[in-house]
Amino acid sequence: MSKIPQMQPEQILKNRALIGGKEINAKENGENNNVPCIEYTPTDDMINPVGLVFGGFLAAMLDDIMGMVTWQHSQRAFKTAQLSVSFLSAAKPDQVIVATAEVIRHSNGQAFLEATLMEKSELRIIAKASAVQLFSRPPKD
Repeated sequence: MSKIPQMQPEQILKNRALIGGKEINAKENGENNNVPCIEYTPTDDMINPVGLVFGGFLAAMLDDIMGMVTWQHSQRAFKTAQLSVSFLSAAKPDQVIVATAEVIRHSNGQAFLEATLMEKSELRIIAKASAVQLFSRPPKD
């Protein structure tokens, strides 16, 4: 029987760094609330042939922030069952992008989330996403 995987903070931080991210608090983002934020700075390694950030990297950023919020909300192992992304404007390398997310609904077996990527200096929305996270079931004795 397989065990539920435990959170590996070092691996999560390593993965976040690969996509140019670092966790910031809401006050660093100019907010007065406790909304979790991650700040990303895409690099030239993340661009497509026309010089814009690949959508896959933006989707990874959205998945990252929603995963962090899911964990903070539930403290339970989970997996992303569905991720839907709408790309609303282009992102360029070296732009600072701020990601926020919130749990819309939570039950014993799953959580529904929404997230936004916003260009920090212009406050321009780059992408929005929704996700369904499925919680792992505890192993049977």
